[in-house]
Amino acid sequence: MTSPLENPAAATDLISFLKALPDCRLRRGIRYPQWWMLLMAILAINRFAQG
Repeated sequence: MTSPLENPAAATDLISFLKALPDCRLRRGIRYPQWWMLLMAILAINRFAQG
């Protein structure tokens, strides 16, 4: 059985899935983890999509 960190499709929740995605950003100037920024974007889109 593969872990969510090896295979994003094996994740059982959103945060595990986002943490398993590879971070392709340059290391220079990174202040926030990629999974956190993606989670905030998903929550903002969801909030404004509902009205």
